[in-house]
Amino acid sequence: MMKRLTTLAGAAVVLVLCGGVSATVLHVPGEYGTIQEGIDTAVDGDTVLVADGTYTGDGNRDIDFSGKAIVVMSENGPELTTVDCEGDSLDPHRGFFFGTGETSASVLQGFTITNGWESGGGILCWQSSPTIFGNTFIANATDFRGGGILCQNASPVIAGNVFTGNSAMASGGRGGGIHCSSGASPAIVGNEILANTAAYGGGISTNNASVAVLGNTMLGNTAEFEGGAIYCKGSTMSVTNCILRGDSAGIGYEISMADGSALVVRYSDLEGGAGAIYVPPGCVLHWGVGNIDEDPMFVLAEMGDYRLIWDSPCVDTGHPDSLDPDSTRSDMGAHYFDQEDYVTLYLTPMNTEVAPGGTLEVTYTAINRWSFPVTYWALSEAILPNTHTRTVMGPDRYTLWPHAWGQQLITHEVPLIAEPGLYQYRARIGVPPNTLYDIDTFRLWVVEP
Repeated sequence: MMKRLTTLAGAAVVLVLCGGVSATVLHVPGEYGTIQEGIDTAVDGDTVLVADGTYTGDGNRDIDFSGKAIVVMSENGPELTTVDCEGDSLDPHRGFFFGTGETSASVLQGFTITNGWESGGGILCWQSSPTIFGNTFIANATDFRGGGILCQNASPVIAGNVFTGNSAMASGGRGGGIHCSSGASPAIVGNEILANTAAYGGGISTNNASVAVLGNTMLGNTAEFEGGAIYCKGSTMSVTNCILRGDSAGIGYEISMADGSALVVRYSDLEGGAGAIYVPPGCVLHWGVGNIDEDPMFVLAEMGDYRLIWDSPCVDTGHPDSLDPDSTRSDMGAHYFDQEDYVTLYLTPMNTEVAPGGTLEVTYTAINRWSFPVTYWALSEAILPNTHTRTVMGPDRYTLWPHAWGQQLITHEVPLIAEPGLYQYRARIGVPPNTLYDIDTFRLWVVEP
């Protein structure tokens, strides 16, 4: 799905990528066999650009930025570019290491990092402050700290990522998604943190840290003992513009505090409200203004689409002093509702892999914010692996009532002669010939039966 996600961290990444006219682009594997070889050759200001594929083995795990102010990014995003650490308890490995004083100019962007087994199974940040943007951390594990990311005395920006199915499950395991300790002060901004597990802090845990948690969506995380979404120990933390729902733990099913922690929660949607936070003696909770306990009204949560419907109580109810990229008041959660369009289209695929002769199912969500009915035409296309475009539906005519939204499941039969490979599905709504209301896209694979 096309993500409507822009953060301050994202803007910083754009600045990095656009700066330095003399920078060199080093291609992996076209010019350098491994990601580490590309990094070793790069100098400050360069970009190591990694082609689509799954990267394994030496040089493609335990990857060290070596203090360089470079951008390491995939060509086409985490859906198509995977670092598979192939780690386990007998042969531990992680994805990346930042431990030589890296700054925000050291950028990692656009990878799926999986099967790490180590403290910081996906990434270890030690005494460094990199930018970690737009990655997916899935099925990384540790028996100790930080299944997805471990921050020790580090101040990274962790923005626009997805953490799902990561774990830190030994009896003292902390932070299935992220653990921050030893004076760490990260900014955790605009991430989806979903279905991670730990003994303490299924989503995020801290120990002697100062953490800003801003604009995240945290759902379905589990802690065996304390802090389903967040475990805050001996730390200061602010939680702002976040959605925390459906998390579970023995104590503090959304948040648990310990050892003199101080926590501020404001402009956030917490299931159970302040009652979902365990505050033992010696800790201080400031339950600030703007908090709610309401259904956030995701587009299609059961299919993992956590964008917001226009009627959501999380739209325009975030912190009033911060604005979304559409210049409206900030929303709660990782995805803002783009109000530049008065008619909005969302596509949610039921499956993104299908064989020739199989069925592709897509839920269309259309939203009309006008005060009058809107008639529009919908046209859907498939962009083939050879870049040719084929119309798969429409143009078909629809009408939406004022201030209304609707959903429809569309089914496509994939031709038996469809060539296996990567396709793009694209739908547009508007009024021909010149008015385009909105467009949304997603990628799918046609695979051998």
